[in-house]
Amino acid sequence: MLKLLAIIPIAYIVIFLLAPVSYIAAITLRDIGSSLNYIYIKIPPDGEIYRLYYLVDYRIIAFTGYDFGPIANTLILAMLVSVTVTSLSLVTAITSLSLKGYTRTLIGYVIPAIASIPTPLLSAYAIIHLFHRDFGLINKVIDLILGFRLSFEGIIGVYLYQVLSFFPIAHLVMIIYIESIDRSYIESAYNLGGRSVNILSKIIIPLSKPSVIAVASLVFILSAEDLAGPLAFSRYNSARNVMSYMAYYDFISEYGYTISLRAIVYTTLLALIAIVLFLVSWRSIRLSYYPVLTPRRLYLELPSHIKFPLATVTLFITIFSAMPTIIVILYSITSGWFGREYPSSLTLSNYLIALSNSYYFRAALNTIIYTILASIMALTLSYMSVYSSFRVKSLLSPVADIVTIIPIVIPGIAVGIGYFSLYHSLFNGIHLLDPFFNPAIYLVLAYTARRITYSTRPLVASIRGIPMSLEEQAENMGARIHHILRTIIAPMTLRSALVASIIISMHIATEFSVSVVLAGGYGVSASHPAPLVPVIVNSLTYNPGSLHVMSSLLIITLALSVILTVIITTISIAIISGLRAFGVIRVILGRV
Repeated sequence: MLKLLAIIPIAYIVIFLLAPVSYIAAITLRDIGSSLNYIYIKIPPDGEIYRLYYLVDYRIIAFTGYDFGPIANTLILAMLVSVTVTSLSLVTAITSLSLKGYTRTLIGYVIPAIASIPTPLLSAYAIIHLFHRDFGLINKVIDLILGFRLSFEGIIGVYLYQVLSFFPIAHLVMIIYIESIDRSYIESAYNLGGRSVNILSKIIIPLSKPSVIAVASLVFILSAEDLAGPLAFSRYNSARNVMSYMAYYDFISEYGYTISLRAIVYTTLLALIAIVLFLVSWRSIRLSYYPVLTPRRLYLELPSHIKFPLATVTLFITIFSAMPTIIVILYSITSGWFGREYPSSLTLSNYLIALSNSYYFRAALNTIIYTILASIMALTLSYMSVYSSFRVKSLLSPVADIVTIIPIVIPGIAVGIGYFSLYHSLFNGIHLLDPFFNPAIYLVLAYTARRITYSTRPLVASIRGIPMSLEEQAENMGARIHHILRTIIAPMTLRSALVASIIISMHIATEFSVSVVLAGGYGVSASHPAPLVPVIVNSLTYNPGSLHVMSSLLIITLALSVILTVIITTISIAIISGLRAFGVIRVILGRV
């Protein structure tokens, strides 16, 4: 029984994550001669960093960026985004911890939490809207102050989108980790007369090294695998010329016929880069738990002449990072905003259109079903993995822990193409099991494998906090492992399980790369199996003005997915642990 707790999650990750990715890697090695043709760098590069335009009413500095080819573009972009986001998040996290009261909570937690709500592709359109050279609100302000406008295009536009998208999560990871530092170190330093700057440079920043390494590595991987940014800015060559976009374009262009070797090669390279980074930084990633909003009130003193400018910059950065999410919410309740400076009217009709259209309604229903199934499966596997890792002495225990961290670094585009390549070849002709004809099964399996890390991390912190004496007493009284899991572990981890269900359901409902690869080729019908994301991509590609309806559809689907997942998770744990409604409420409120 105890060994099964470790074997099941290990087997699941191996079969439904590592095997598909290994399959496309084997194809690359098999055709190594032809594969090398796609590995090149453009020297000198195409394009230019910026260009100055003099128009009738205003001047524009248009930033586009150089084009070094798919591999170099991907690596340079990922490195720049990683350095920028890591640096900003370290500064904003430290500054937030120097604040007090509601200001600290708002800047340090609330605004970044709002900004971290995933709004795939729509947030990229919001950024384009804010900086549009003709009607962008931010450009209007810049023009009034500086006398010229800024335009972020091509790969520079992708850079801006990725920095704003990845900063909120990086900030939350960083601030939660810094607040976990033993306060006695800081108090002792202050008692010995240490200055704030010295304490930061000699205690806080050195002890924050694991979170810095984890954030830098994860952001690098997220940037390299990102597909939403290149799709949004795909009118420019440099934005299209990254490995994720090239792999997706080749795959979807030949969907159902063959799989381009170039797509295989680039997805293999993305997976290889991710695995190398994981091997270098997995210990740091393991220590940096996914953020749970429970501030521990660690206070860092900063000199007033440093604190005020840093607080001002931090406030600006956090609000700026939240603007795309806020704009998407505003899209859902307005009309006529596309291509204009201001919306023409406030309306709730977007929600009615989203619900009344059978194609959109089907996408929302599919997403909710897939999200609930994958979330429950991921939570179940997480309980098995976490308990076997931290409560069972076995050779498989550390392996069970590691395999739940690996999925966060495996690129979604590699998982999607790997799934299609492997299982289409295995079950070709069997429509029920062929991902070309029935992607629903593989979407749920892939979502579970891809997002299990998000459900595992909160449970790790929770189970570590349960006294071992409770389980030892239960064992002494003759309780078996399933009784211990049911009567001790399940009820005492309910709050963490609910946090995990919120996090994982949000990310599953908005999973981008896997969704567009496995279900992006389906046309308009009332019975299609596609989830929400491919529908958003197709709608915005052919009708950008549909962003109002797509925003409302996303908000409805995301809200229902999270709410229903949390309700089902609560009911399931209550039934398993024997808790009644009143007992569940007391556990959630932390009164037991």
